[in-house]
Amino acid sequence: MPRILISGYYGFNNAGDDIVLDGIITALRQAYAIGLASPSTNNSKLDPDHLRPGESDLKESGLQESALKESGLELAVLSNQPQITAELFGIEAYDRWSIPTIKEQLQQADLLIMGGGSLLQDVTSPRSVIYYLGIAWLALRQKKPIVFYAQGIGPINRRLSKILMKYLVNKVDIITVRDHKSLKELQTIGIHAPQMYLTADPALALEADKIDRSRGRELFTKYNIDTDQPIFGISVRVWKRETAYQETVARIADHMIESGWQVVFIAMHNPMDLATSQDVISLMDHGLEATVIDQAGLNFQDVTSMIANLDYMLGMRLHALILAGIVGLPFTALSYDPKINRFVESLGYPKPQHVENLDYEALLADIQAKQAQLEAESAYLLQQIAKVRPPAKETAQLALDLLNNRTNKK
Repeated sequence: MPRILISGYYGFNNAGDDIVLDGIITALRQAYAIGLASPSTNNSKLDPDHLRPGESDLKESGLQESALKESGLELAVLSNQPQITAELFGIEAYDRWSIPTIKEQLQQADLLIMGGGSLLQDVTSPRSVIYYLGIAWLALRQKKPIVFYAQGIGPINRRLSKILMKYLVNKVDIITVRDHKSLKELQTIGIHAPQMYLTADPALALEADKIDRSRGRELFTKYNIDTDQPIFGISVRVWKRETAYQETVARIADHMIESGWQVVFIAMHNPMDLATSQDVISLMDHGLEATVIDQAGLNFQDVTSMIANLDYMLGMRLHALILAGIVGLPFTALSYDPKINRFVESLGYPKPQHVENLDYEALLADIQAKQAQLEAESAYLLQQIAKVRPPAKETAQLALDLLNNRTNKK
């Protein structure tokens, strides 16, 4: 029975990263199940002209969602909180800080997946690069195949990081990245040996009809939010030492309340986003009428469910925006990073405003234009997400093709 070990930034109370892990697990299980039902479809490549089968193929082959977990593919993940991660995802989880444990799990694995997210960057320190390349080195010593899964690479500024990456990443089997900038970063460092593919964020593999919306309704009801009335969600994060954008978001929130909307702040990463949300509320004229969901112990499933129950979102966090797209929730994005721009523009929208230069009137105009046609905006979003989703699922097939090829050579 094939076994895959996943390494990434998991178990840190970051809903965005956990959503990525959920997308990876979903895509791997679906691709493996489809491969069992249709072996002849294996060996596909990430190519917009050759897309893998989707969920309809699962239904046609008789492989229902309940059967995916029992399809014979074993998955395990390294986590900062193994017990919590195991309970959330229904797979084995192990301590990401224990070298003996990591070695043991690599020994048991047939393939190492590293990703997704921005694992290899050294903006603040080289620790992240050293940690993840250290795991890759351990896997290489055990002659395990390695896939970098839908990663965002860089910035890589330090000489030590570049030396380590050039030496170790050139020994990886397959690299998939989520943007052209990451490809260029790898090539600039001198990484050319592995097969490299441009793909999509793993979270795009998630399906709206698999989201349990009841939990979100329960949480909103607990906070006296009427789910039968329009709900305006806000997802913000700290950005450098910028505070001016918080004043603009506060003005938008006040306007929404004055227009009859209920305003709810949803934190994607605790406790950092909670603090920023409270900072924005403190700047509002109607702050007492805004709500921040601050219940302890919320997980990515709770966050996903709450977003699915909104009527509009103003968001900074990438995966808040991706989730909004998946469920057809009209949104306005606030950019702090090119990855936000790339996602928004991939849906056919213009480049969003940057948080360092927000224009209140232009921001409000965008929101009002979309709110004037919510149903049409929702339908458009679902249509666009369907166009950008396939590569997120195809990445899983690349990993499984590598696994199958290695297994067949044994």
